[in-house]
Amino acid sequence: MGCDIHIHIEVKFAGQWHHYSQFKGDRMYQLFAKMAGVRNSDEFYAEPLSPPKGLPADITFLTDYDNKQWGSDAHSHSYLDAAEIAQLAEWIRSGDGRRRFGENPFWLDRYFGYLYRQGFDDFAECPEEFPGLEDLRFVFWFDN
Repeated sequence: MGCDIHIHIEVKFAGQWHHYSQFKGDRMYQLFAKMAGVRNSDEFYAEPLSPPKGLPADITFLTDYDNKQWGSDAHSHSYLDAAEIAQLAEWIRSGDGRRRFGENPFWLDRYFGYLYRQGFDDFAECPEEFPGLEDLRFVFWFDN
C-alpha cells in the first residue's frame, strides 16, 4: 500500500499563526524519510531531521480541520520549523538529496512553492526579506 503526505504551510504574523497554503505531495519516500523517518528503508534511507513530533499545540483552524477529515488514516503527524526547512533544502541540494532529486537547485521551490516570490528556506537565512513575518512551518502527516 502506498503512503502519501499532506502538507500545510503556516506563517506567523503579530504573534498568531495563519494558514498560508496546502498541497498533497508526490510519493517521494526518501523525502518522507528525511522529513520524519517515515518509509525509511535500506532503499530510501535518509537520516531524519526529527522523528514525528505530533501536531503543534497552536495549529491553525484549517490545518486542524483537514487533519480531522483523515481520522485514523492519518499518522506520523509532525512539523518542520524554519531552521529545519532550511536543512531540508540544503539536503536536497547536496549529496543524497541531489542523487534522488536531480541537479536542479530549484526543485524544492517547485515542489513546495514560494513565499513572496522566494523559497521557504530563504526565511531562515534572510528574515529581513520578509517584512512582518515572524516565523513559518510545514505541518504534515501521512496516510496509507
